[in-house]
Amino acid sequence: MQPMVKRLIVAIITAFLVGMLFNYINSVALLKAENSLVIFATAFFIGIAGVVTLHPLFGFRMYLIRGAAIGALVALVAHKTGDWGGILLAGAVLGIVIDFVATTVAGEGKKLLHPRNT
Repeated sequence: MQPMVKRLIVAIITAFLVGMLFNYINSVALLKAENSLVIFATAFFIGIAGVVTLHPLFGFRMYLIRGAAIGALVALVAHKTGDWGGILLAGAVLGIVIDFVATTVAGEGKKLLHPRNT
């Protein structure tokens, strides 16, 4: 299996499981019917963004910051009303967990595009 496909599959499965956990805890119900697309979009964008490992302007490594930023941004765009702090925090936590698991299992960087890249 190609590394990018593996990363996307792992990200989507992780997002679904973390979304179910959030729904079970009921702190922020992310897995309602209207929010399942938010979870899928977060996982998809984090899976695709795994190619970018360094910040383009400042040059620091974006290992978990990448997931938190994408998760918070997707949650912010998707939710119109409610507790903004809780929504941003839940999106950031979801993004961090997805990015951590996807990077641990499938990797990151140029090798996602082609296995011969190092």
